[in-house]
Amino acid sequence: MKRLVALLLLCLPLLGGCELSTMERQTFVLCLSFDLDEEGKLVMGVETPMNGSGTTSAASPEYTVFSATGDDFESTLSMLAASTPCSLNFSQLKLCVFSYELAAKTDLRDYLVKLSNMTTMRPDATVMIAIGKALDVLSEQNPDFGMRLSTHLEIYLERMRNLKLSPATTLITCVRDIGSGRTDPLLAICAVNPALKPKKEESGKASGGSGGSSEEKSSEASAAFSDGEAWSERLLVEEAIAGMLPRTGVNPVEYLGSAAIGNGRVSGLLNVEETQIALYAKRSATLEVAMDGERTQLQIWLPTNEKNDMGITPQQVNDVMKKLQSLHCDALGFGSVCARTVYTDDAWRQLNVERRYLEAELYVSRR
Repeated sequence: MKRLVALLLLCLPLLGGCELSTMERQTFVLCLSFDLDEEGKLVMGVETPMNGSGTTSAASPEYTVFSATGDDFESTLSMLAASTPCSLNFSQLKLCVFSYELAAKTDLRDYLVKLSNMTTMRPDATVMIAIGKALDVLSEQNPDFGMRLSTHLEIYLERMRNLKLSPATTLITCVRDIGSGRTDPLLAICAVNPALKPKKEESGKASGGSGGSSEEKSSEASAAFSDGEAWSERLLVEEAIAGMLPRTGVNPVEYLGSAAIGNGRVSGLLNVEETQIALYAKRSATLEVAMDGERTQLQIWLPTNEKNDMGITPQQVNDVMKKLQSLHCDALGFGSVCARTVYTDDAWRQLNVERRYLEAELYVSRR
């Protein structure tokens, strides 16, 4: 009898096979996008493996992009979930992409907190800003050399991080830093290079939902908050940035440069050289803050003998810091240095770190 009972217990897991197959039928989201349509409504898009199971063959990877439009985050997400017979699962999410237009006019933290509170959300997904439509980035990206899209993105983003060409700021980092008053994140930039986009698809990809050509997206403009504005040709920078690289290839999507966050919104762009300088200073510099009454001096001390300084000079750091100040972006984290000098919330509010940062003098040197 004991042997019979033990045998039955061993067979119990097999009796739940039907339930297991139901759990496997999920739509695993690899990329998520946020845009505003012409009427100002929210457009959310997702990119998933064609079979929805995350087991697409590496020899012939196929992906689908679908979107939904609504008045707010909750209603749009509900419509997006209703457009697929399988439940959405974000545990494999690699990219969360916001359009520049939306990110310049909307407090990003509200969106990011709601995403982070979702039960299946992957907290280390990379947050990016798209020049143009974020949904176009999802529709146009093609994995290189026939590899899986998830593998392609992991390799590409890791290379960008190692070369300091683009920040790799995660969802959980954004939730922690945006609005904290102690530091502001830099977000990677992505864009579709119109020179590499196939001519037959210039009018918009059917599976990608709404979205005009690259030229149409660049000309869109609307009022934004005081430190940011909707994307337009006037905001182009002279040096290398995503979407404008002189190259050839089958993948028109580029990741290069960074977007500065100020007052919870995107307030401007840094090209690849400025991004490298900012990331180097954030990693290697020692920060100090000197305060005398209303006068504040931000001190940046660069290491004297560092092998990986990339030839960056104190003057270059000073120039990038001035730009970050003008964009209300404390990317290096001087707010955290100031926070160590006070012990109560009232003292922190009276310090008025945000105003001090904008009006502070800069001193950059080596030691």
